[in-house]
Amino acid sequence: MRIGAAGLCHETNTFAEGVTTFEDFERSGGFPGLTVGEQIVETLHATKVPMGGFITAAEELNFELVPLIWTFAQPSGIVAQSAYEKLAGMLLDKLQKAMPLDGVLLDLHGAMVTEELEDAEGDLLARIRHLIGPDIPIVVTLDLHANITPAMVAEATTLIGYDTYPHVDCFERGVEAAHLLVDTISRRVQPTTGLAQIDMLIAPPRQCTLLSPMKDIFALVHEIEQRPGILTVTLAGGFPFSDTYNTGACVVVSADGDQRLAQESAQEVAEQVWQRREQFRVELTPVEEAVRYAVEQGRGPVILADGSDNPGGGAPCDGTVMLETLIKAQAPRATVAVIADPEAVNQAITAGVGKEITLTVGGKTDDRHGAPLTVSGYVRLISDG
Repeated sequence: MRIGAAGLCHETNTFAEGVTTFEDFERSGGFPGLTVGEQIVETLHATKVPMGGFITAAEELNFELVPLIWTFAQPSGIVAQSAYEKLAGMLLDKLQKAMPLDGVLLDLHGAMVTEELEDAEGDLLARIRHLIGPDIPIVVTLDLHANITPAMVAEATTLIGYDTYPHVDCFERGVEAAHLLVDTISRRVQPTTGLAQIDMLIAPPRQCTLLSPMKDIFALVHEIEQRPGILTVTLAGGFPFSDTYNTGACVVVSADGDQRLAQESAQEVAEQVWQRREQFRVELTPVEEAVRYAVEQGRGPVILADGSDNPGGGAPCDGTVMLETLIKAQAPRATVAVIADPEAVNQAITAGVGKEITLTVGGKTDDRHGAPLTVSGYVRLISDG
């Protein structure tokens, strides 16, 4: 049994400035860069990403894994069409050369948007399906923040999303995907899929699966997965910082040869999310109030998270609102980490360690996260991290 495996991941914030380039996928930012062929196995074998799960499952189930390409770019703005076309072309070229295959495993995010495509994953799956034909099964892992589309459901055999946020089950979902694909190839199961989209944009803090209501609804998800005939259930909270037609929460269920069961089960979970929609509202604390509370309490450490400028969601990470508020409040023993400002960093490096310096910091990417601040201090450390 020969199974192709590939990964092409990006969480696209369509409100972020600039475009995500091919070079961004090459360097990946903290993850292995663009990786091809057997290098994928060498690089990702011991990691907890879905591809690591594919590799481990191949060893457990004794099938031949044919690695194609794997790449990841940090969450950021819309993907340059040229970058997407180049990466998709590389994947399809590797896939064609690897044929014949019995199945395909894909590690995708589910919220990629390019300059010309609102549903990049749907487009990619359509291209793969056109190449390999209608009979070869495709099983896809997706992030919990995927904006799942009807096209993605139509072109894939099965979609399997993460069950956790923070994401700590990526590896396990990769293993699950491989097991389900092998069972499909061996004709032990015949997946058929139902999709229920929910008219809700859920802010990331309320998608946390450690807390209600997400925790409770995932308990229902896992209960349904134990029912006869159900193969897998995905509840995606969606990625709300993406202005597309299909942005939002949804449920995907795969059942064994029973389309009605799959659709009814997906609708059952979706109705629970909708019925509890008021519990998904986010009550955020104004920055001034949060800083005042932290100072008055006098206990620590206190961590204040500016979710609006979260680089893990594609924001620029150069917001100054928190820093300005801390300075005005004369908050003792306060640290701001991190403000991304290459210009200020270069000026600090030029000054040198221990030197006093005045800099204009932050607020240089857009006008949504505070204005640039002029601050004075000394260069404490220059490091490569």
